[in-house]
Amino acid sequence: MIATKAATQVVSHASKVVFYGSTASAMVAGDWMLVLIAAPFAIAGTNLGYHILQRMTDDNFRRWTRWVVTAIGIFYLLRGLSLLLGW
Repeated sequence: MIATKAATQVVSHASKVVFYGSTASAMVAGDWMLVLIAAPFAIAGTNLGYHILQRMTDDNFRRWTRWVVTAIGIFYLLRGLSLLLGW
């Protein structure tokens, strides 16, 4: 289960690199600085995620994924409604 999710994420990120790769030449120096700042956090998050996943069962992974995806979906639904209705 977790390996399948990881494999789909690799394909997803690779396709984004190919799709948005042409815009990399249009980035200014400040944008590259943000990438350099964000990179260590991405590596640390991946390392932390690995250790968390080692302690989870497939059932717990499914349960947590369901709650996290639902919470994110509700947030974006409310955000979209607020933009649409001008809240």
